Amino acid sequence: MIMTTPARATVRRWVTLLAIVFERTLLTARLHLAIASAHFGYRVYVQGPEQQTEPMKRLIWSGLDESKKIADEMRGYPDKAATGEWDRIRDAAEADKYYTRISQGWDRYDLIAVPRPKT
Repeated sequence: MIMTTPARATVRRWVTLLAIVFERTLLTARLHLAIASAHFGYRVYVQGPEQQTEPMKRLIWSGLDESKKIADEMRGYPDKAATGEWDRIRDAAEADKYYTRISQGWDRYDLIAVPRPKT
């Protein structure tokens, strides 16, 4: 079967749309992974000095740094999607809150801040 030019254009539009949806979904999944790493690492970190090791700080800061990078990508993403169950801009703002709470101290956890690990 030979596709006509309008049919090809329609297929191209659908492929482009599918790629955009996939990229946005991937950004959201990567952001959630980074924040989960930082958040759950932080919850272990605040349990006491024996948990406040350099490897734990590296794990937490790896998640924080990655979340900051991804949040910036989300805010700068060229396609302004409609919001639905996921809102890219709101998710980026939530990631910023976690970054601040963990790096500067979270009132829920006695304002224990995680210093950047030694290099």
